Formats: sequence, C-alpha cells, structure tokens
Amino acid sequence: MILVRTKLQKLIKLTKEYKLLWMAQRGGFFHSPQADGIREELNTLYEELRPIVQKYIGWEPHRDILGNGHQVKIFDHAYSEADPTLSFACIKIAPEILNKVLIRLNHKRIPTPVNKPNELPYINPEIIKTFKNKKGQFDYRKLIALLNEINDNYLRKNSYSIVYLIRAVLDHIPPLVECRTFDQMVNDYRGNEPVKKALKVLHRWRYTPNAGLHEAISNTDAQIDMSDVPEQILLKRLLTECLDKAGSVKLQPVESKPQTQKNKLKIDLLESRITWAHYAVARWTWNCFRIALMIDNADNDKPDFIEPLLIAKVGGVDWKLKHYFFGSLTSANSQFKIDGNDMKQESLFISHLDFGNRDRTVQMPMFDQGSVKLIFNSRRGAHIEIPIKNEWVQRD
Repeated sequence: MILVRTKLQKLIKLTKEYKLLWMAQRGGFFHSPQADGIREELNTLYEELRPIVQKYIGWEPHRDILGNGHQVKIFDHAYSEADPTLSFACIKIAPEILNKVLIRLNHKRIPTPVNKPNELPYINPEIIKTFKNKKGQFDYRKLIALLNEINDNYLRKNSYSIVYLIRAVLDHIPPLVECRTFDQMVNDYRGNEPVKKALKVLHRWRYTPNAGLHEAISNTDAQIDMSDVPEQILLKRLLTECLDKAGSVKLQPVESKPQTQKNKLKIDLLESRITWAHYAVARWTWNCFRIALMIDNADNDKPDFIEPLLIAKVGGVDWKLKHYFFGSLTSANSQFKIDGNDMKQESLFISHLDFGNRDRTVQMPMFDQGSVKLIFNSRRGAHIEIPIKNEWVQRD
C-alpha cells in the first residue's frame, strides 16, 4: 500500500506539473516533444493505478466537460494527444480527482499543512561565502542577494517567492559558464554528466513560475506550493560548476545575410466561409474543415511549395490544426506545389485529427470570437496570414 500511495503522489505531482507547463506555454506546448514525453510517463503511471482510482472513486471518473450533454471519461482524455481542447478541459480537474483518491486511500482527510519553518537553508552557506570571496571580472553582489533571499524564503516556506527567485538565478548565471542565456547553457554545456542532468531538469522546471507570474485569476487551480520547488542538489551542482568555471562570454560576430528578393505569392479565399463536416477525402472520410483557395504565384518566376496551418482559441487555449490534404494531391500532409507565373484554384482540407481518423463523434468546438486565423508558409519564405471571421465558420 505504501508503494501505491507513493506512485499516486507521483502521478498527482506530474499531472500538476504537466498542467502548469501547458498553462505557461499555451498552444506551443501540446505538440512539443517535451509534452509527448510527459504524457507517456503519465499514461504508464495511470494505467498502473487505474484499478485503485476505480476502487476508491467507485467508477471511472467522467463528466460533461464541454457542456454539450456528453459524459467523457476524464483520464481517457487528460493524458491524450488526440484532442487538445478536450485534453486541456480534463487535465484542469484531474488533480482534484486524484487528490480525492489519495484522501480515501489514507482513510482520512489530508490535514491543512502547518507552516513550520524549514530547519536547513536551501543554498549551502559555504557556496554563498565562496561567491562573496571570489575575485574576477564579474560583480557577484546581485547573485549573492538572490541566494540569500532564497534561503530566507525557504526557511519561511514562502513557495511563490522561492520559485521566482530560483528562476531569476537561472537567468542570471549563464555568463559564468560562457553562455548568453539559460537555453544556450542547456544546449551547449559539455561538462560533467550530473550537471547536464541538473540543467535538463531545471530547464523543464523553469516554466513552473510562469503560471504564477502570468496567469490571470480564474476558476482553475494553478497554485504553487513547496512541492514545486526543485530539489536542492540540482541548484547546488549548477552553482558549484559556476564557481569552478566563472569564465567570460565569447560573443561571435553576427554575419550579415544577403538581401533576397521579396516573395510575391498571394493566397485568398474563394468564398467567405470555411465548413466543418465529415468529408470524403481520397479514399477516406475525415472530420475536417474544407476551404476553397485561390493560389496566385503569377508575379514569381520560380515555383514554390506551400504548407497550411489553421489556428484558433477555445476558452483561451490555442487550438492548432496541422493535418491537411490538398484536393488535387494524392497524399496527406504533402506541400502544395505552385509553378512560377501560375495561378490555381484548390480545395484545402484541414483538421486537428490524424488523416483517416473515422471518428464521426468529434465535434468542432466553439471558437473564441475573432481568434481564427489561416496561415501559409512556403519554402521560398512567404508567410501569409488570413484572419477568419466567426460568421464564416460553418458546420455542414
């Protein structure tokens, strides 16, 4: 039972971290390799614990998430990569359900934690002392002040202050190891393996403070507590490495790029509507939008290849449609070729579902007013954005 409780606590913490990362990074996070890795771990953990959840809740948790009268199973969608809108709605309430399971597993209510002070500092005082005594080209006074404030807030268990201060330290120290930014530090560091691992963990963690800094008040629980503070050993390894290196930034001159001729590609809608339906596309039927286009490459002498993206917001969350099929082509997600000095009419089918997904039950969500945009990028550098008015979006 102790092992089950430990795994459940890990699932709760990782679910909360996944939610915070998503809220901090918005639409760009859901389709990232980082999100894929976290979802894989979450799915593995939940499958192990599914019988426990069903036992202590009494049923597979389900609710009318989208307000359309359809009950959905929360954990079939919370950790899924299929539908970001439904997944985000489920992930917001998943920690609440898992906490109820933990309470019932313990056969008692979880008491409100008493804010007793920590007995030991977060940053080893010897590290701070070494920075105070260090000589060289850098002024360490700000870093020393940040480290002292981290310790002061850690002793008082001021979780918000701690995570913001640690984030400030991560952005402040890269020049000590000859890097401009923390991202460069993570990507370019070639030192010992423990420091590499610490960098990767802290890079993943550093989005946690964003939820507290940038999120407006809502009915979504995005609180930061002491469980969100990274392990002390991670920052200790990083600061020790900075003490050892304390190098200087080696800036490389920026090379000027030759001027290129402006791409005159034009793309317009043939009609003021885009329609959502279960369309027959190639040999499949597919829930997607159909958009009639005029592609004009008449003012360019060279051919170009075009890739579309439809984006919108649903409840303030980015909704990206990346899977597409041009009607005159024979394969999905293939760029459309337009010859030089040519114009063509073309049908574009585009969806958030993988091509060939035959699920007829997937509905088009209600977009936020004025948030729909059709974007085209081409190999020759064209970038075209077409705002879509809400009244143009229709269901067949």
